[in-house]
Amino acid sequence: MNVIANGGRKGIRVPPTLFGHPPGLTVLFLVGMWEVFALFGLRTILVYYLVERLHFTEGAAVEVYSFSIAAALFMGLIGGVVADRVLGLRRAVGIGALLMAAAQFMIIYPPLLYFALGLSAIGNGLLKPSLVAQVSLLYERDDPRRDRGFTVYKVSANLGGIAAPIVCGVLSVSLGYGWAFGACGVGMLISALSFAIGRKYLPQGQRREQSVEAVHISGDPSSTARVLALLALVWVSQVFFCASYNQIGGTVALWVSQDLNRTVHLFGSSFAIPAAWFQSVNPVMILAFAPIVTAIWSREKHSSAASDVWKIVAGTVMLAVSFFVLALAPVYGGHTPSWLWLIVSLVPFTWGELYTDPIGQALFTRLAPRGLVSAFAAIWFVTQTVGYIAAGWTGTLWMQLHPAPFFGLMGVVALIGAAVAALAFPLTR
Repeated sequence: MNVIANGGRKGIRVPPTLFGHPPGLTVLFLVGMWEVFALFGLRTILVYYLVERLHFTEGAAVEVYSFSIAAALFMGLIGGVVADRVLGLRRAVGIGALLMAAAQFMIIYPPLLYFALGLSAIGNGLLKPSLVAQVSLLYERDDPRRDRGFTVYKVSANLGGIAAPIVCGVLSVSLGYGWAFGACGVGMLISALSFAIGRKYLPQGQRREQSVEAVHISGDPSSTARVLALLALVWVSQVFFCASYNQIGGTVALWVSQDLNRTVHLFGSSFAIPAAWFQSVNPVMILAFAPIVTAIWSREKHSSAASDVWKIVAGTVMLAVSFFVLALAPVYGGHTPSWLWLIVSLVPFTWGELYTDPIGQALFTRLAPRGLVSAFAAIWFVTQTVGYIAAGWTGTLWMQLHPAPFFGLMGVVALIGAAVAALAFPLTR
């Protein structure tokens, strides 16, 4: 703790800061980074493991993969309530991390496959919303650093997301799947250890200011209805956002593999960029653009629901622009457009993600009633579950439409999401 003078009186203790943020954010950054490393590592190799080692059909392997992701996201609802009402945020993170670590080691043994995936979903349901809730509780309700703090936390996820496919992909090919799953298990153990060492820098419970706001809201029926309507509109808007956003790993990936000209000419020679490499462009751009975004937001004197809603609207519009760029590629880029079209489209795509996901987490946790911060964080993550389902449904149109109209349709879907979010702005007054 730092000791400073305040109004001429010495001895007043204030929390230390690290680069302008509470040191607890560094702890949560490390915990989140290793958690995402383990989770994305599992997702990277799971389908290949099921097909090549356990001899699943491709359809069955994809079904198990999709269900495991949806289950982990949905379990956040239950895990959030359990963390808020029973275990407490700190205990929920520790137990969740250990359950996920155990699941990674168990999956190496084929008879425990489904049990391990279920255990991983339960652990993730306890851990992820509790981490997000603790990011929120590091800041006062109107602290202008709050939105930037969530963006910094999102960077941790992308660091883990970049490293996991590389490490687990190399280990699974060179040493076997057991080593790859083992690396994921070790990653979760490091996550648990990081949390145990740094937990002293984390809040033990609800901030007084958030409790006061929650009591005020719950004591005024009209205020409660207004807040719930605001959150509902933002939530629905993000379902539209996710329906478009999640095409990046499906239809966009197919387009990159089948239709995009991925040839690069250098020094008189040429080679084709592997299609899978383009999946790393978005996380890399997030690392590059996050400091610029946080610098822009640093000009805000205070954080508010109104500013959060406008950021979400702007981010969803940026996502629409990204898909409109992709829609123009087959029209103006020829039958096999250059890979540069994709790179250009990923710029507004990434900015749109930075303006929505961390801001949505900040908004939902700011307006959460006392004792339900983790549960409200989980409610935000459920948009991804519904978004995966919606993306799968809209993705069936890929075989019926040419790329240009399909990508244009996804841009329109995103614009609908922006319009829905904009309806929430009057409710912030």
